[in-house]
Amino acid sequence: MPLDGPMWLCPACLAANFFSSDGAEPLSMDEPVRAAGDMIGRYRLMEPIGEGGFGIVYRAEQTQPFQRQVALKLIKPGLDSRVVVARFETERQAMALLDHPNIARALDAGTTADGRPFFVMELVEGLPVNLFCAKHRLTLNERLQLFLDICAGMEHAHAKGVIHRDLKPSNVMVSTGQKGDLPKVTIIDFGIAKALWQELTPHTLYTHPRQMLGTPEYMSPEQALHGGLNIDTRADVYSLGALLYEMITGQPPLSGAQLAQTGLDEWVRVIREVSPVRPSRRLATLGAEAQELKLLTSRTENELDWVVLKALAKERERRYQTVRELAEDVRRFLGDEAVSARPPSLSYITRKYVRRHRGQVLAAAAVVVVLVVGSVVSLTMAMRAEVAEKKTRHAFSLSDTTAAHDKVASQKYGEAVALLCRALRLDPHNREAAFRLMTLMAEAPVGVMDCPSLQHFESIWQGRFLPPDGKQILTASVRDGILALWDWQPGKVNRVRSFVMPDAISAFAVSADGRWVASGSVAEKSCQARVWSVESGDLQGQPLMMLGEDNAVKGSPHQVVSMAFSPDAQLLYTSTSDKALRAWRWVDSTLAWEVRGTSVARCLAVSSDGERVAAGYDDTRLGLYEALNGQVIHEAPVQRNRVEGVMFSPDSKRVLIKGGDTFSAVLDAKTGQKHGNLEHYDRLYDVAVEPGGERVATGGQDGYVRLRNLKGVFIHAERMPDVVRSLAFSPDGRWLAAGTQEPQATVSLMDGQTGVPLGAPLQMHRVVTDLSFHPQAQKLLVTCHSETAAVMDIRSRRLLPQILQTGEPVMMGGFLPEDSGVFVLTNSGTLRRQDWAGHLSKPLVELGRKPSAFYQTTGRQPRLVIAAGVRMTTVNLVTWQVEKEGMAPGPVVELHATEDGQRLLALDASRESVSLISLASNKVGYSWESDQGSITALTMSRDGRIVVTGHPNGMLVFHDLVHEARWAVKSRSKAEVLSLTLNPDGTRLVSGSQDALLYLWDVKSRTEVPESLARTPRHADSSMAGGVKTLFAQDAQQFLSYNSRDLRVRSFSAQTGQHTAPYLTHTSPVTHVVQSPEGGLLLTAELDNRVSLWSLSRYLPASVGFQLNASVVSLDFSANGRKALAVEKTGEVSVWSLPPSEGLPLPECFLRFAEGFGRWRLTSENVLQVMSYQVFDEARREVLALPDDPTNPQIAWMKWLAADPDERAERPE
Repeated sequence: MPLDGPMWLCPACLAANFFSSDGAEPLSMDEPVRAAGDMIGRYRLMEPIGEGGFGIVYRAEQTQPFQRQVALKLIKPGLDSRVVVARFETERQAMALLDHPNIARALDAGTTADGRPFFVMELVEGLPVNLFCAKHRLTLNERLQLFLDICAGMEHAHAKGVIHRDLKPSNVMVSTGQKGDLPKVTIIDFGIAKALWQELTPHTLYTHPRQMLGTPEYMSPEQALHGGLNIDTRADVYSLGALLYEMITGQPPLSGAQLAQTGLDEWVRVIREVSPVRPSRRLATLGAEAQELKLLTSRTENELDWVVLKALAKERERRYQTVRELAEDVRRFLGDEAVSARPPSLSYITRKYVRRHRGQVLAAAAVVVVLVVGSVVSLTMAMRAEVAEKKTRHAFSLSDTTAAHDKVASQKYGEAVALLCRALRLDPHNREAAFRLMTLMAEAPVGVMDCPSLQHFESIWQGRFLPPDGKQILTASVRDGILALWDWQPGKVNRVRSFVMPDAISAFAVSADGRWVASGSVAEKSCQARVWSVESGDLQGQPLMMLGEDNAVKGSPHQVVSMAFSPDAQLLYTSTSDKALRAWRWVDSTLAWEVRGTSVARCLAVSSDGERVAAGYDDTRLGLYEALNGQVIHEAPVQRNRVEGVMFSPDSKRVLIKGGDTFSAVLDAKTGQKHGNLEHYDRLYDVAVEPGGERVATGGQDGYVRLRNLKGVFIHAERMPDVVRSLAFSPDGRWLAAGTQEPQATVSLMDGQTGVPLGAPLQMHRVVTDLSFHPQAQKLLVTCHSETAAVMDIRSRRLLPQILQTGEPVMMGGFLPEDSGVFVLTNSGTLRRQDWAGHLSKPLVELGRKPSAFYQTTGRQPRLVIAAGVRMTTVNLVTWQVEKEGMAPGPVVELHATEDGQRLLALDASRESVSLISLASNKVGYSWESDQGSITALTMSRDGRIVVTGHPNGMLVFHDLVHEARWAVKSRSKAEVLSLTLNPDGTRLVSGSQDALLYLWDVKSRTEVPESLARTPRHADSSMAGGVKTLFAQDAQQFLSYNSRDLRVRSFSAQTGQHTAPYLTHTSPVTHVVQSPEGGLLLTAELDNRVSLWSLSRYLPASVGFQLNASVVSLDFSANGRKALAVEKTGEVSVWSLPPSEGLPLPECFLRFAEGFGRWRLTSENVLQVMSYQVFDEARREVLALPDDPTNPQIAWMKWLAADPDERAERPE
């Protein structure tokens, strides 16, 4: 039995339970089921709905803060062993990491009154997937669609670094929801999940090599052999193959009943060596049942067999390397496309046979095998091994690219860069990773390494750039009692001397002029303070001994809690654990005054005018004292908890409390009268005041930095990646820095006036305990709770968009051909162009009124057609000349044009008639008065042969202009037709309305495409105004849909209408989309004025997005795809430079530079390491030394990224 298995089970019981239907759970102990109505926390139990060996799952009702039904999993009494608790915690943590519609969501967790852990998850109603398929008699296509939903959930889990390890039908629930809704798949039970690159639990879920976690019928060979020690995501691919096998045939590939009757070694051998019967052959044995379900198709015997058997390959190198690859093959099967899977080769079958019958084969043909077959097989295997290795490296490269996207989304910039660099080392031809790496570096973190790290032997507590010029740095190490002085200049740092205390340091201070440094100690009997000269390093006077043992807390060490110099550095103020506040004339080591109290003064501050001292006490009081004699000015409680920090405003008129409560109290510095509170709404950890005294920032437990003026007027709130522990304004007040704690320790930089972030957070290795700006505000000293401190160069390295101003509101705009500038059409009817220097040309067209319609053609000679009332004007954008002017029969409200711009389709203002006008003759060649009511949607093919109109009654009218024929066709939807889109060759049409549905039409037959009838293309919510809009991709093989309240851009096959790719999810409804000329990128604009760039190779973000100030009216790519623009309705045009989408592999020196740029690298063991400055700087120099190559524009990008930000051009070109 397993080494850490349940000790009360005999081997027979253990085996029987292991092969039971509910999975790999041991037999349960007897426990009375809790009664309905029992409360566990805020959850009222209703009824038990499931039981395993380790826990019982109850249906429960959440009572606060709102009511809903949930599933509550409660561990059984007596099962609190290390293994059981670790497994229970693993499931809870794994579910907390995941957020996907096809994975059950973790909602809450805790312990009961008797200490038993529980967690709460989404209540999943439904049936296991195999029972659901059987009950509803699903067709093969319907089952495969369910399987794709399962793959989508598992792909998300793998991207988050979680392997399920126990995928089986009972862990995949399917519910139907409301009538007409699609079945919803939900994956459950992550009890034995494994993390790829992070811990799921602080407890150890130990897996012995002979202990098998999982269910044998669905377990991969490597999992059966090694337990959980040597598996990766391909183990889940195998389980998905077994699940797909059962969804098709109704039976698992291996029989659990047969396995249970054999010994452990035998069923491990069966799982590793016995190949399952092909699904089509298994179906054939089912006879009438298979025929009734109509599962067996002619293609099942070939391609689907290959897909399933490839997923079930015994060697994981021969399987699909990722879940995405498996899902893509299933989609190809559904789309009648060739799948990538192929039947096993003869050589592979031969090798398998030899492995199973090694003795007989060797005895029969030893010499022949050695001399002939051995050579052939070795050569074949070597070649196949090389191909398999390439495929594996490519698959893992794609996986790292996906993981990098998730890291960017969670503000882990350094890890994202490290993952992309590893992806490019695995597969140098991964262009998606190369493009994303360069855009990520162009977005830039808030700082890069400026010099080697400042190294101590113990953890550094605080650090300071010393005034007046910042050429020296002081760092304080707590445990070894050392203050270290460093000489610093960009790129270099040198340790000058150390100031050593006899005991650990508990406080230190630097004089305002930077000439003197003091530190205080913590000791068993009597603590002390010392003052040194920074210049000479000499100890000044005698140690200042803090006696006062009679008033100290018994049994506690004595320590200097806080200290501060007077502005003129003549006095040193100390607070100690003996509840005394003292002022010292440190030059002659005499005590100037002493104030004893009833509580420890946790913090001290001295006003800049040197008149007052403020002290914050453990008993919630604030004390104000005369700085020269210690006379009490004011003492009173200021908050509910102890005061953890205190400071004066720069003008010395106010005192601010820096921590301990959910607000910062502001008091008058002369009287102590309270002016009010700066609310933070959660525990406050730090406060910073801008040097001019106008603004104040607060940060704390809720992870927000809130910026206000000193009167409390709110300015901005910005969410940080984690709890905010430190804040600092730059000396000029332009920047505000914030440091956070683990697990997401970062440094963020914001605009000191607006609070808006200035770049990606800089990922640190430990909690950021202190921040210090250089006097010139271009460097930032970051102190973490570790043995190193870092100087960061915070000069902006972001590639900012070029902003062009047109001076008036506009309707649309775009790039001019040959990338010579941009053009805009204004609300006043003026058409102008603007070059890259910002010069506006004279108007080419002046209509004198707002255009009523416009249309831009594509092709080698793009044209812009503008209508104003009945007047129509065609402009050739290449020659920048007016080609034609004509008149429409009536006022025009919508325009379409043929690709050559010679024929225009105009919809009149009444929306009841359309006219096709030839500009050559200025005559109407075709017109139609609608007999179906008003025309609500209109489109025309590029060659002008086909016109389609949509109407309020759901009717579509197809117009054949060549034969002057019309056909009215009723759509299945009764809703008003609001959008129509024809593909480039005019063979496919998509219609949309206010509801969520889209209809795909075959234009020639004027009927809906049959494959789209069973699963109509749709969004998850209704459309915005104008209906769901569509755009055919460059290759015309798919179309994109948007303008829906579900905030997504969706991709559908133009042949079948089925989903072809993951959704592109936004933060608000998408209003505009445009595809790049080569088809690899998509630019989208949202209702909240955000513009995003996406990679269409795997539908992942290609940038973090750009927030604009006004609504976007148009988007465009330049002809070479190297620039993108967005035009705002206010007339502002933003132009972004983009890295090349194609090119040679990025050199190794650039990958090392990129890792240093993000500060982190990933080892082959998947461990994150901080890059050294020396490696980073050497790589940077190598990049700058790369020879220029006009044929490789990547070189210009790489050298621009590596160049000094003050010396390089504004853009890589």
